[in-house]
Amino acid sequence: MRTETSSTWSNPDGTMTTEAHAAPIRFKTAAGWKDVDLTLQKGVDGSVAPRSHQHGLRLGKKAAATGQVFASAGSGPGRSVEWVSPWRLPEPSLDGTKATYSDVQPGVDLVLDARRNGFENDFIVKQRPAVAPVWRIPLRTKGLTAKPQADGSIQFVDAKNVVRSMIPVGFMWDSVTNPAGDPVNKATVKVTVEQVTPGKAILVIAPDAKWFLDPARTFPVTVDPTYASGSAYANFDTFVQSDYTSDLSSAVELRTGKNGTHTERSFLNFSTAPFKGKDIISSSLSIWQYGASSCTPTTVYVRSTLTLATTATRWSNQPALGSVYGQLSAAKGFSTACPGGRISIPITPLAKAWSNAPYDVGGMALIAANEADVNSWKRFYSTDDTKDPVIGFTWNRPPVGTRHGRTVRGRRLRGTRRHHLVAVLGEPDPVGPHQGHRPGRQHGQVHLRVLHRHRLHPEGLGHLHHPRLCLRHPGRLPPSN
Repeated sequence: MRTETSSTWSNPDGTMTTEAHAAPIRFKTAAGWKDVDLTLQKGVDGSVAPRSHQHGLRLGKKAAATGQVFASAGSGPGRSVEWVSPWRLPEPSLDGTKATYSDVQPGVDLVLDARRNGFENDFIVKQRPAVAPVWRIPLRTKGLTAKPQADGSIQFVDAKNVVRSMIPVGFMWDSVTNPAGDPVNKATVKVTVEQVTPGKAILVIAPDAKWFLDPARTFPVTVDPTYASGSAYANFDTFVQSDYTSDLSSAVELRTGKNGTHTERSFLNFSTAPFKGKDIISSSLSIWQYGASSCTPTTVYVRSTLTLATTATRWSNQPALGSVYGQLSAAKGFSTACPGGRISIPITPLAKAWSNAPYDVGGMALIAANEADVNSWKRFYSTDDTKDPVIGFTWNRPPVGTRHGRTVRGRRLRGTRRHHLVAVLGEPDPVGPHQGHRPGRQHGQVHLRVLHRHRLHPEGLGHLHHPRLCLRHPGRLPPSN
């Protein structure tokens, strides 16, 4: 069984296993499901596109004249944004998800990187210019209007003022990096939009001249606006830094722990729909770690969040934290001695809570167990990368029961005039944005109830192990003595 973000299959023992991704991994076409594949390829006409992209991302081909579209993506039926090239486009060179257009301006390369929900646009300024660059890029919009925001981002809204896509706050950095490979000199980029006529606008990317021309600047310098189609997701992730005040949700990475002089935490939102109504047996979060400060294993926690992460999430405005629901000590991605790869953090109690949750989206946080430890720093791929986070869980149909001849899943239950004890397992406290507590039921408790006058015959009554309740296989209760 498949959905846009999950895959489910049956196991030989009769249980089921689902992998729920934190980003779309396929999309529906007239011919059926199609897997997302961001690898770029050239078409017969020379244009460039991912092998399979749900928003129809297209990148430019070689053009001897200006005015050609160099990037376009849809945001649903009748809605799209096209970026028009003010330069001649050279033949692009392709490397995985990246297309490089060399020297679109003297000493400036244009690099486009395909994302699941759009693309990243990098200007690589290879040597110090005489004056700071300013790029003016024509935009053509269909069914959308560009609206600048107070934080420096730009939203594209439809006729009902619903945000359909956006350009987050842009960044720029030079070539100086710290031991973790992060840019040391990083600053935001001023990005504005000038509306020309309905359906036409000019995107203005204007790096700060003082920062750009600082004698201490080490070139090449990267200037990085990103276009993201569909800014509101049930599945969403971001990270925060203790000394940074801008949105980081457009990054292709998540981070935790002590990174130099600052601390980092990551937040992920998952739809609870794949978990709803299931008897969860086991579950784990699989996330690809490709960075660390050493090969010394350190512990990372998975905690629930009581509110959800958004593009407004910052260190000073983090989702409220709940309990620790999983942990793992690991180190990957520092060197060949501990190469990058997936780590699997057990989170069975959290998945069980989501199976009974009244809310549609559940939040979690990745936090270093010891945020003062310099070895605690970890870097993971985010939902924007092809190695996105995924929750795997094994499950069965949930325990069911009734009283006095009530129905179970629409079927009337037969009964006899005998008495039986029915065990009701206390579930973990609900977690998420609508937390609550069920009085009188503690985690792990078993409550015995006497159901008078009726002996139950539901089909598939769960998985309790009891000499009088043989419930591993579907069927009726054992006969009483």
